[in-house]
Amino acid sequence: MPNSDVCERAREYIREQLRHGLGLGRIVRDTIDLSHGTVTTVMPPIYGTSLLDHFDWGRRDELLEYNTEMMLVEKLVDYLSESAERLLICEDLLPSPTFPAFEDKRDVAWLFGDDIYCCASSSTGQAIGEEQVLRVIREASSVMYNTGFLSVVAPGMSTANAARSLTENDLTHIADQTRAIFVQAYDGEGYLLWEAQDP
Repeated sequence: MPNSDVCERAREYIREQLRHGLGLGRIVRDTIDLSHGTVTTVMPPIYGTSLLDHFDWGRRDELLEYNTEMMLVEKLVDYLSESAERLLICEDLLPSPTFPAFEDKRDVAWLFGDDIYCCASSSTGQAIGEEQVLRVIREASSVMYNTGFLSVVAPGMSTANAARSLTENDLTHIADQTRAIFVQAYDGEGYLLWEAQDP
């Protein structure tokens, strides 16, 4: 993002999205100083720069043949493939694991009480590909909320268990180690991606 005012508005939009999320999002919002990172947009090129900071707007009136979701997926796969112990964790606003829709996502879900997180991790020893990352994003997505984090697995945390229970310490570790945050923007047609600056 070229303009510092636009960057700050993007950071504020991300903070606001985190405020509406689950426990992890709120911990990240209170822990991570977003001014110590860069924000980029993943948006259809048809928007141009005139709509760059209109994060709530979309252009569904025009045929868009631009897959911003796959652009984001490529970035997430790159992060996960850099080393073991990498984690993608997305907040799922499904009200409870007792809802029937939970069964379809049980194998990618982690729980903190009734909070549901859809996850993929490179710590299982298996390569994480676009299909798996895309599934995690889509399983966690709701109509107007899709927020995820790139972090690292907490020491001793098993990532192989489906519907694994997270502890408060797990969430705190994941929040403290957050390297990137993505939130849905542009009326669901794009994303904002915040990435931490290396110290």
